[in-house]
Amino acid sequence: MLEENIRAMRREKGLTQEQLAEVMGVSTASVSKWETGMAVPELSMLAALADYFEMSIDALIGHTVDKAQLEGKVTAVKELSQSGEDDKAMEQIEELLRRYPNEYSVVECAASVYYTSFIHKAENGKMHRCMELIRRKYDLSKESAGKKWFELCAELANCHELLEEWDLAKKYYEESNMAGRNDSNIARCLAEMGEVSLSVDGISKSVESNLFAIIRDLMYLATLWEKQGERGKTKATYYGAIHLMDACKCQMDFGMMKLICRFALACIEREDDNWEAAKEHICQAVRIEAGREFGETDGEDVFLQSAEAPKIIHTAYDGNSQIVLWLMEKNEEELLTVAKEELTKLQTA
Repeated sequence: MLEENIRAMRREKGLTQEQLAEVMGVSTASVSKWETGMAVPELSMLAALADYFEMSIDALIGHTVDKAQLEGKVTAVKELSQSGEDDKAMEQIEELLRRYPNEYSVVECAASVYYTSFIHKAENGKMHRCMELIRRKYDLSKESAGKKWFELCAELANCHELLEEWDLAKKYYEESNMAGRNDSNIARCLAEMGEVSLSVDGISKSVESNLFAIIRDLMYLATLWEKQGERGKTKATYYGAIHLMDACKCQMDFGMMKLICRFALACIEREDDNWEAAKEHICQAVRIEAGREFGETDGEDVFLQSAEAPKIIHTAYDGNSQIVLWLMEKNEEELLTVAKEELTKLQTA
């Protein structure tokens, strides 16, 4: 461990072997031998190296850490931080960092201590120290490189946002924007930077994505209730999805999703002998398929207007009715008649 630690700490300080040799007053060959394990520094030199690297001799030579004892010390620091004793927490965690600079739990705790201290009293130096420790934490992380990078960027973005360094926050949010999860954060940064139009587009996109996800999940939940035989909950969930889609004043085309909900409700009401309700749902589905409901806003402005609204696949009526095909597959002759009559009305209107 000694040779590995000397090499790792030298690189962490950004030094070449020649530069470390100059600092320690030895030859470059000596440093090379230390790092390859061909020689071991004398005790006085070990002490000098540990002092220069700001760590204990135990840590430098790779002495095994008493995990239980160390865990107790880390817990004590966390308790100080949580109770608002920031100065004591920072003092004690810095001592632990000197002794155990490569212990993940210590570095993770240190980052948290400085973050919490900044929240209690906004001093930029604390947040800058926190970010140093966050980077160090991810250097020590055993997580996969991809996951590590995304989490590192997300944490740094949050730190820069707290410092009101909006351009840097936006940069890191963009680099960790997996599946659009940071769209709203990026939009917030843009607004703070004075880019209001871009911010509106970003927030709209985020809201539309969330709306689509909620409606999709409601429809899936309805199918699960149906599998469990919960007829009332099934209908209530489909109705909830429809009401949400009707209330949305946006550029998203919910046509196919409404179609599926109305058709499902028609079939359920038919099985429950609620004939009038079943007919109304089929008529609504036919009108949706024919495009009579698309774009209706009741005279109100569309409040969501992202440039990239989620694309929802739908079948616009072109003479081959999806509703008719579904009813034929289910052998629903009575509802099929209702659908055809409604289509005829629409065609002759």
